[in-house]
Amino acid sequence: MAVEPGAAAPDLARLKRYFEEARDLTQEARAQALIDLDYYDGAQWTAAERAALRLRRQPDIVINRIKPAINGIIGVTERGRGEPRAFPRTPRDEDAAAVATDVLRFIADHNRLHRLKQDCFLDMLTAGSMAALAGVDEQGQVEIVQIRWEEFFADPRARRRDFKDARYMGVAKWMYADDLAAMYPQARAEVEAAVEGGPAGSTLGADISFQDRPQDRASAWCDRRRRRLLVVEIYHRDGGAWRRCVFHGQGVLEDGPSPYQDAAGRPDCPIEAQSDMVEI
Repeated sequence: MAVEPGAAAPDLARLKRYFEEARDLTQEARAQALIDLDYYDGAQWTAAERAALRLRRQPDIVINRIKPAINGIIGVTERGRGEPRAFPRTPRDEDAAAVATDVLRFIADHNRLHRLKQDCFLDMLTAGSMAALAGVDEQGQVEIVQIRWEEFFADPRARRRDFKDARYMGVAKWMYADDLAAMYPQARAEVEAAVEGGPAGSTLGADISFQDRPQDRASAWCDRRRRRLLVVEIYHRDGGAWRRCVFHGQGVLEDGPSPYQDAAGRPDCPIEAQSDMVEI
């Protein structure tokens, strides 16, 4: 789906502002999440503490009690898991419920839902939030994809833990210019101009959690040295309806009503997310 012909041009500045405010207003929480991940991985000494230990000729031993505790929580939830199942509302709906159950189990098997839920839950227990996008692939198959916590962003003014009151949610990901041009051949010239005209990666404009790790020196939207662009896929409310837009720092690649619908047939946001807490 490209930009709708005849439709009003999307407000790129407003869409960029959505992402930038989500990035900036959650920067402290994201920095803390990186520390939490280090604790899970066993990197629990600071550089100053390691230097002090070296001066005393003491080893920097870590007895990691965080990782077993989190893995134990995941194990407890796995023991209580069940298979997807649809229940009939009336006795005459039993055959339909059986068909729906088969469909749900096929979708779960196709997407390896068991592993996907584990990965998402680990994100929430370590970094504090998890998200997934339920969509459709080129063959029409239902596809559920994990959104890694560092690539997910949402309206920082949302107060519900499931983000159902968010005005926008999305995914921000670094992509190589040649891969992006292959996905959008009609915008190849625009993509090349954006990556050639961007900075060479001399300033750190983005929050570290949106950077590739180990930390590089990329700008907020473009890394000319590595020929990469920060690409954002955002779902946002506009006049009460959900719209989808894909853009980079210099232009819009796709824009239009969200292709996903709710039970009433209205455009809907396909991202399901959860946070372990809400900062006041």
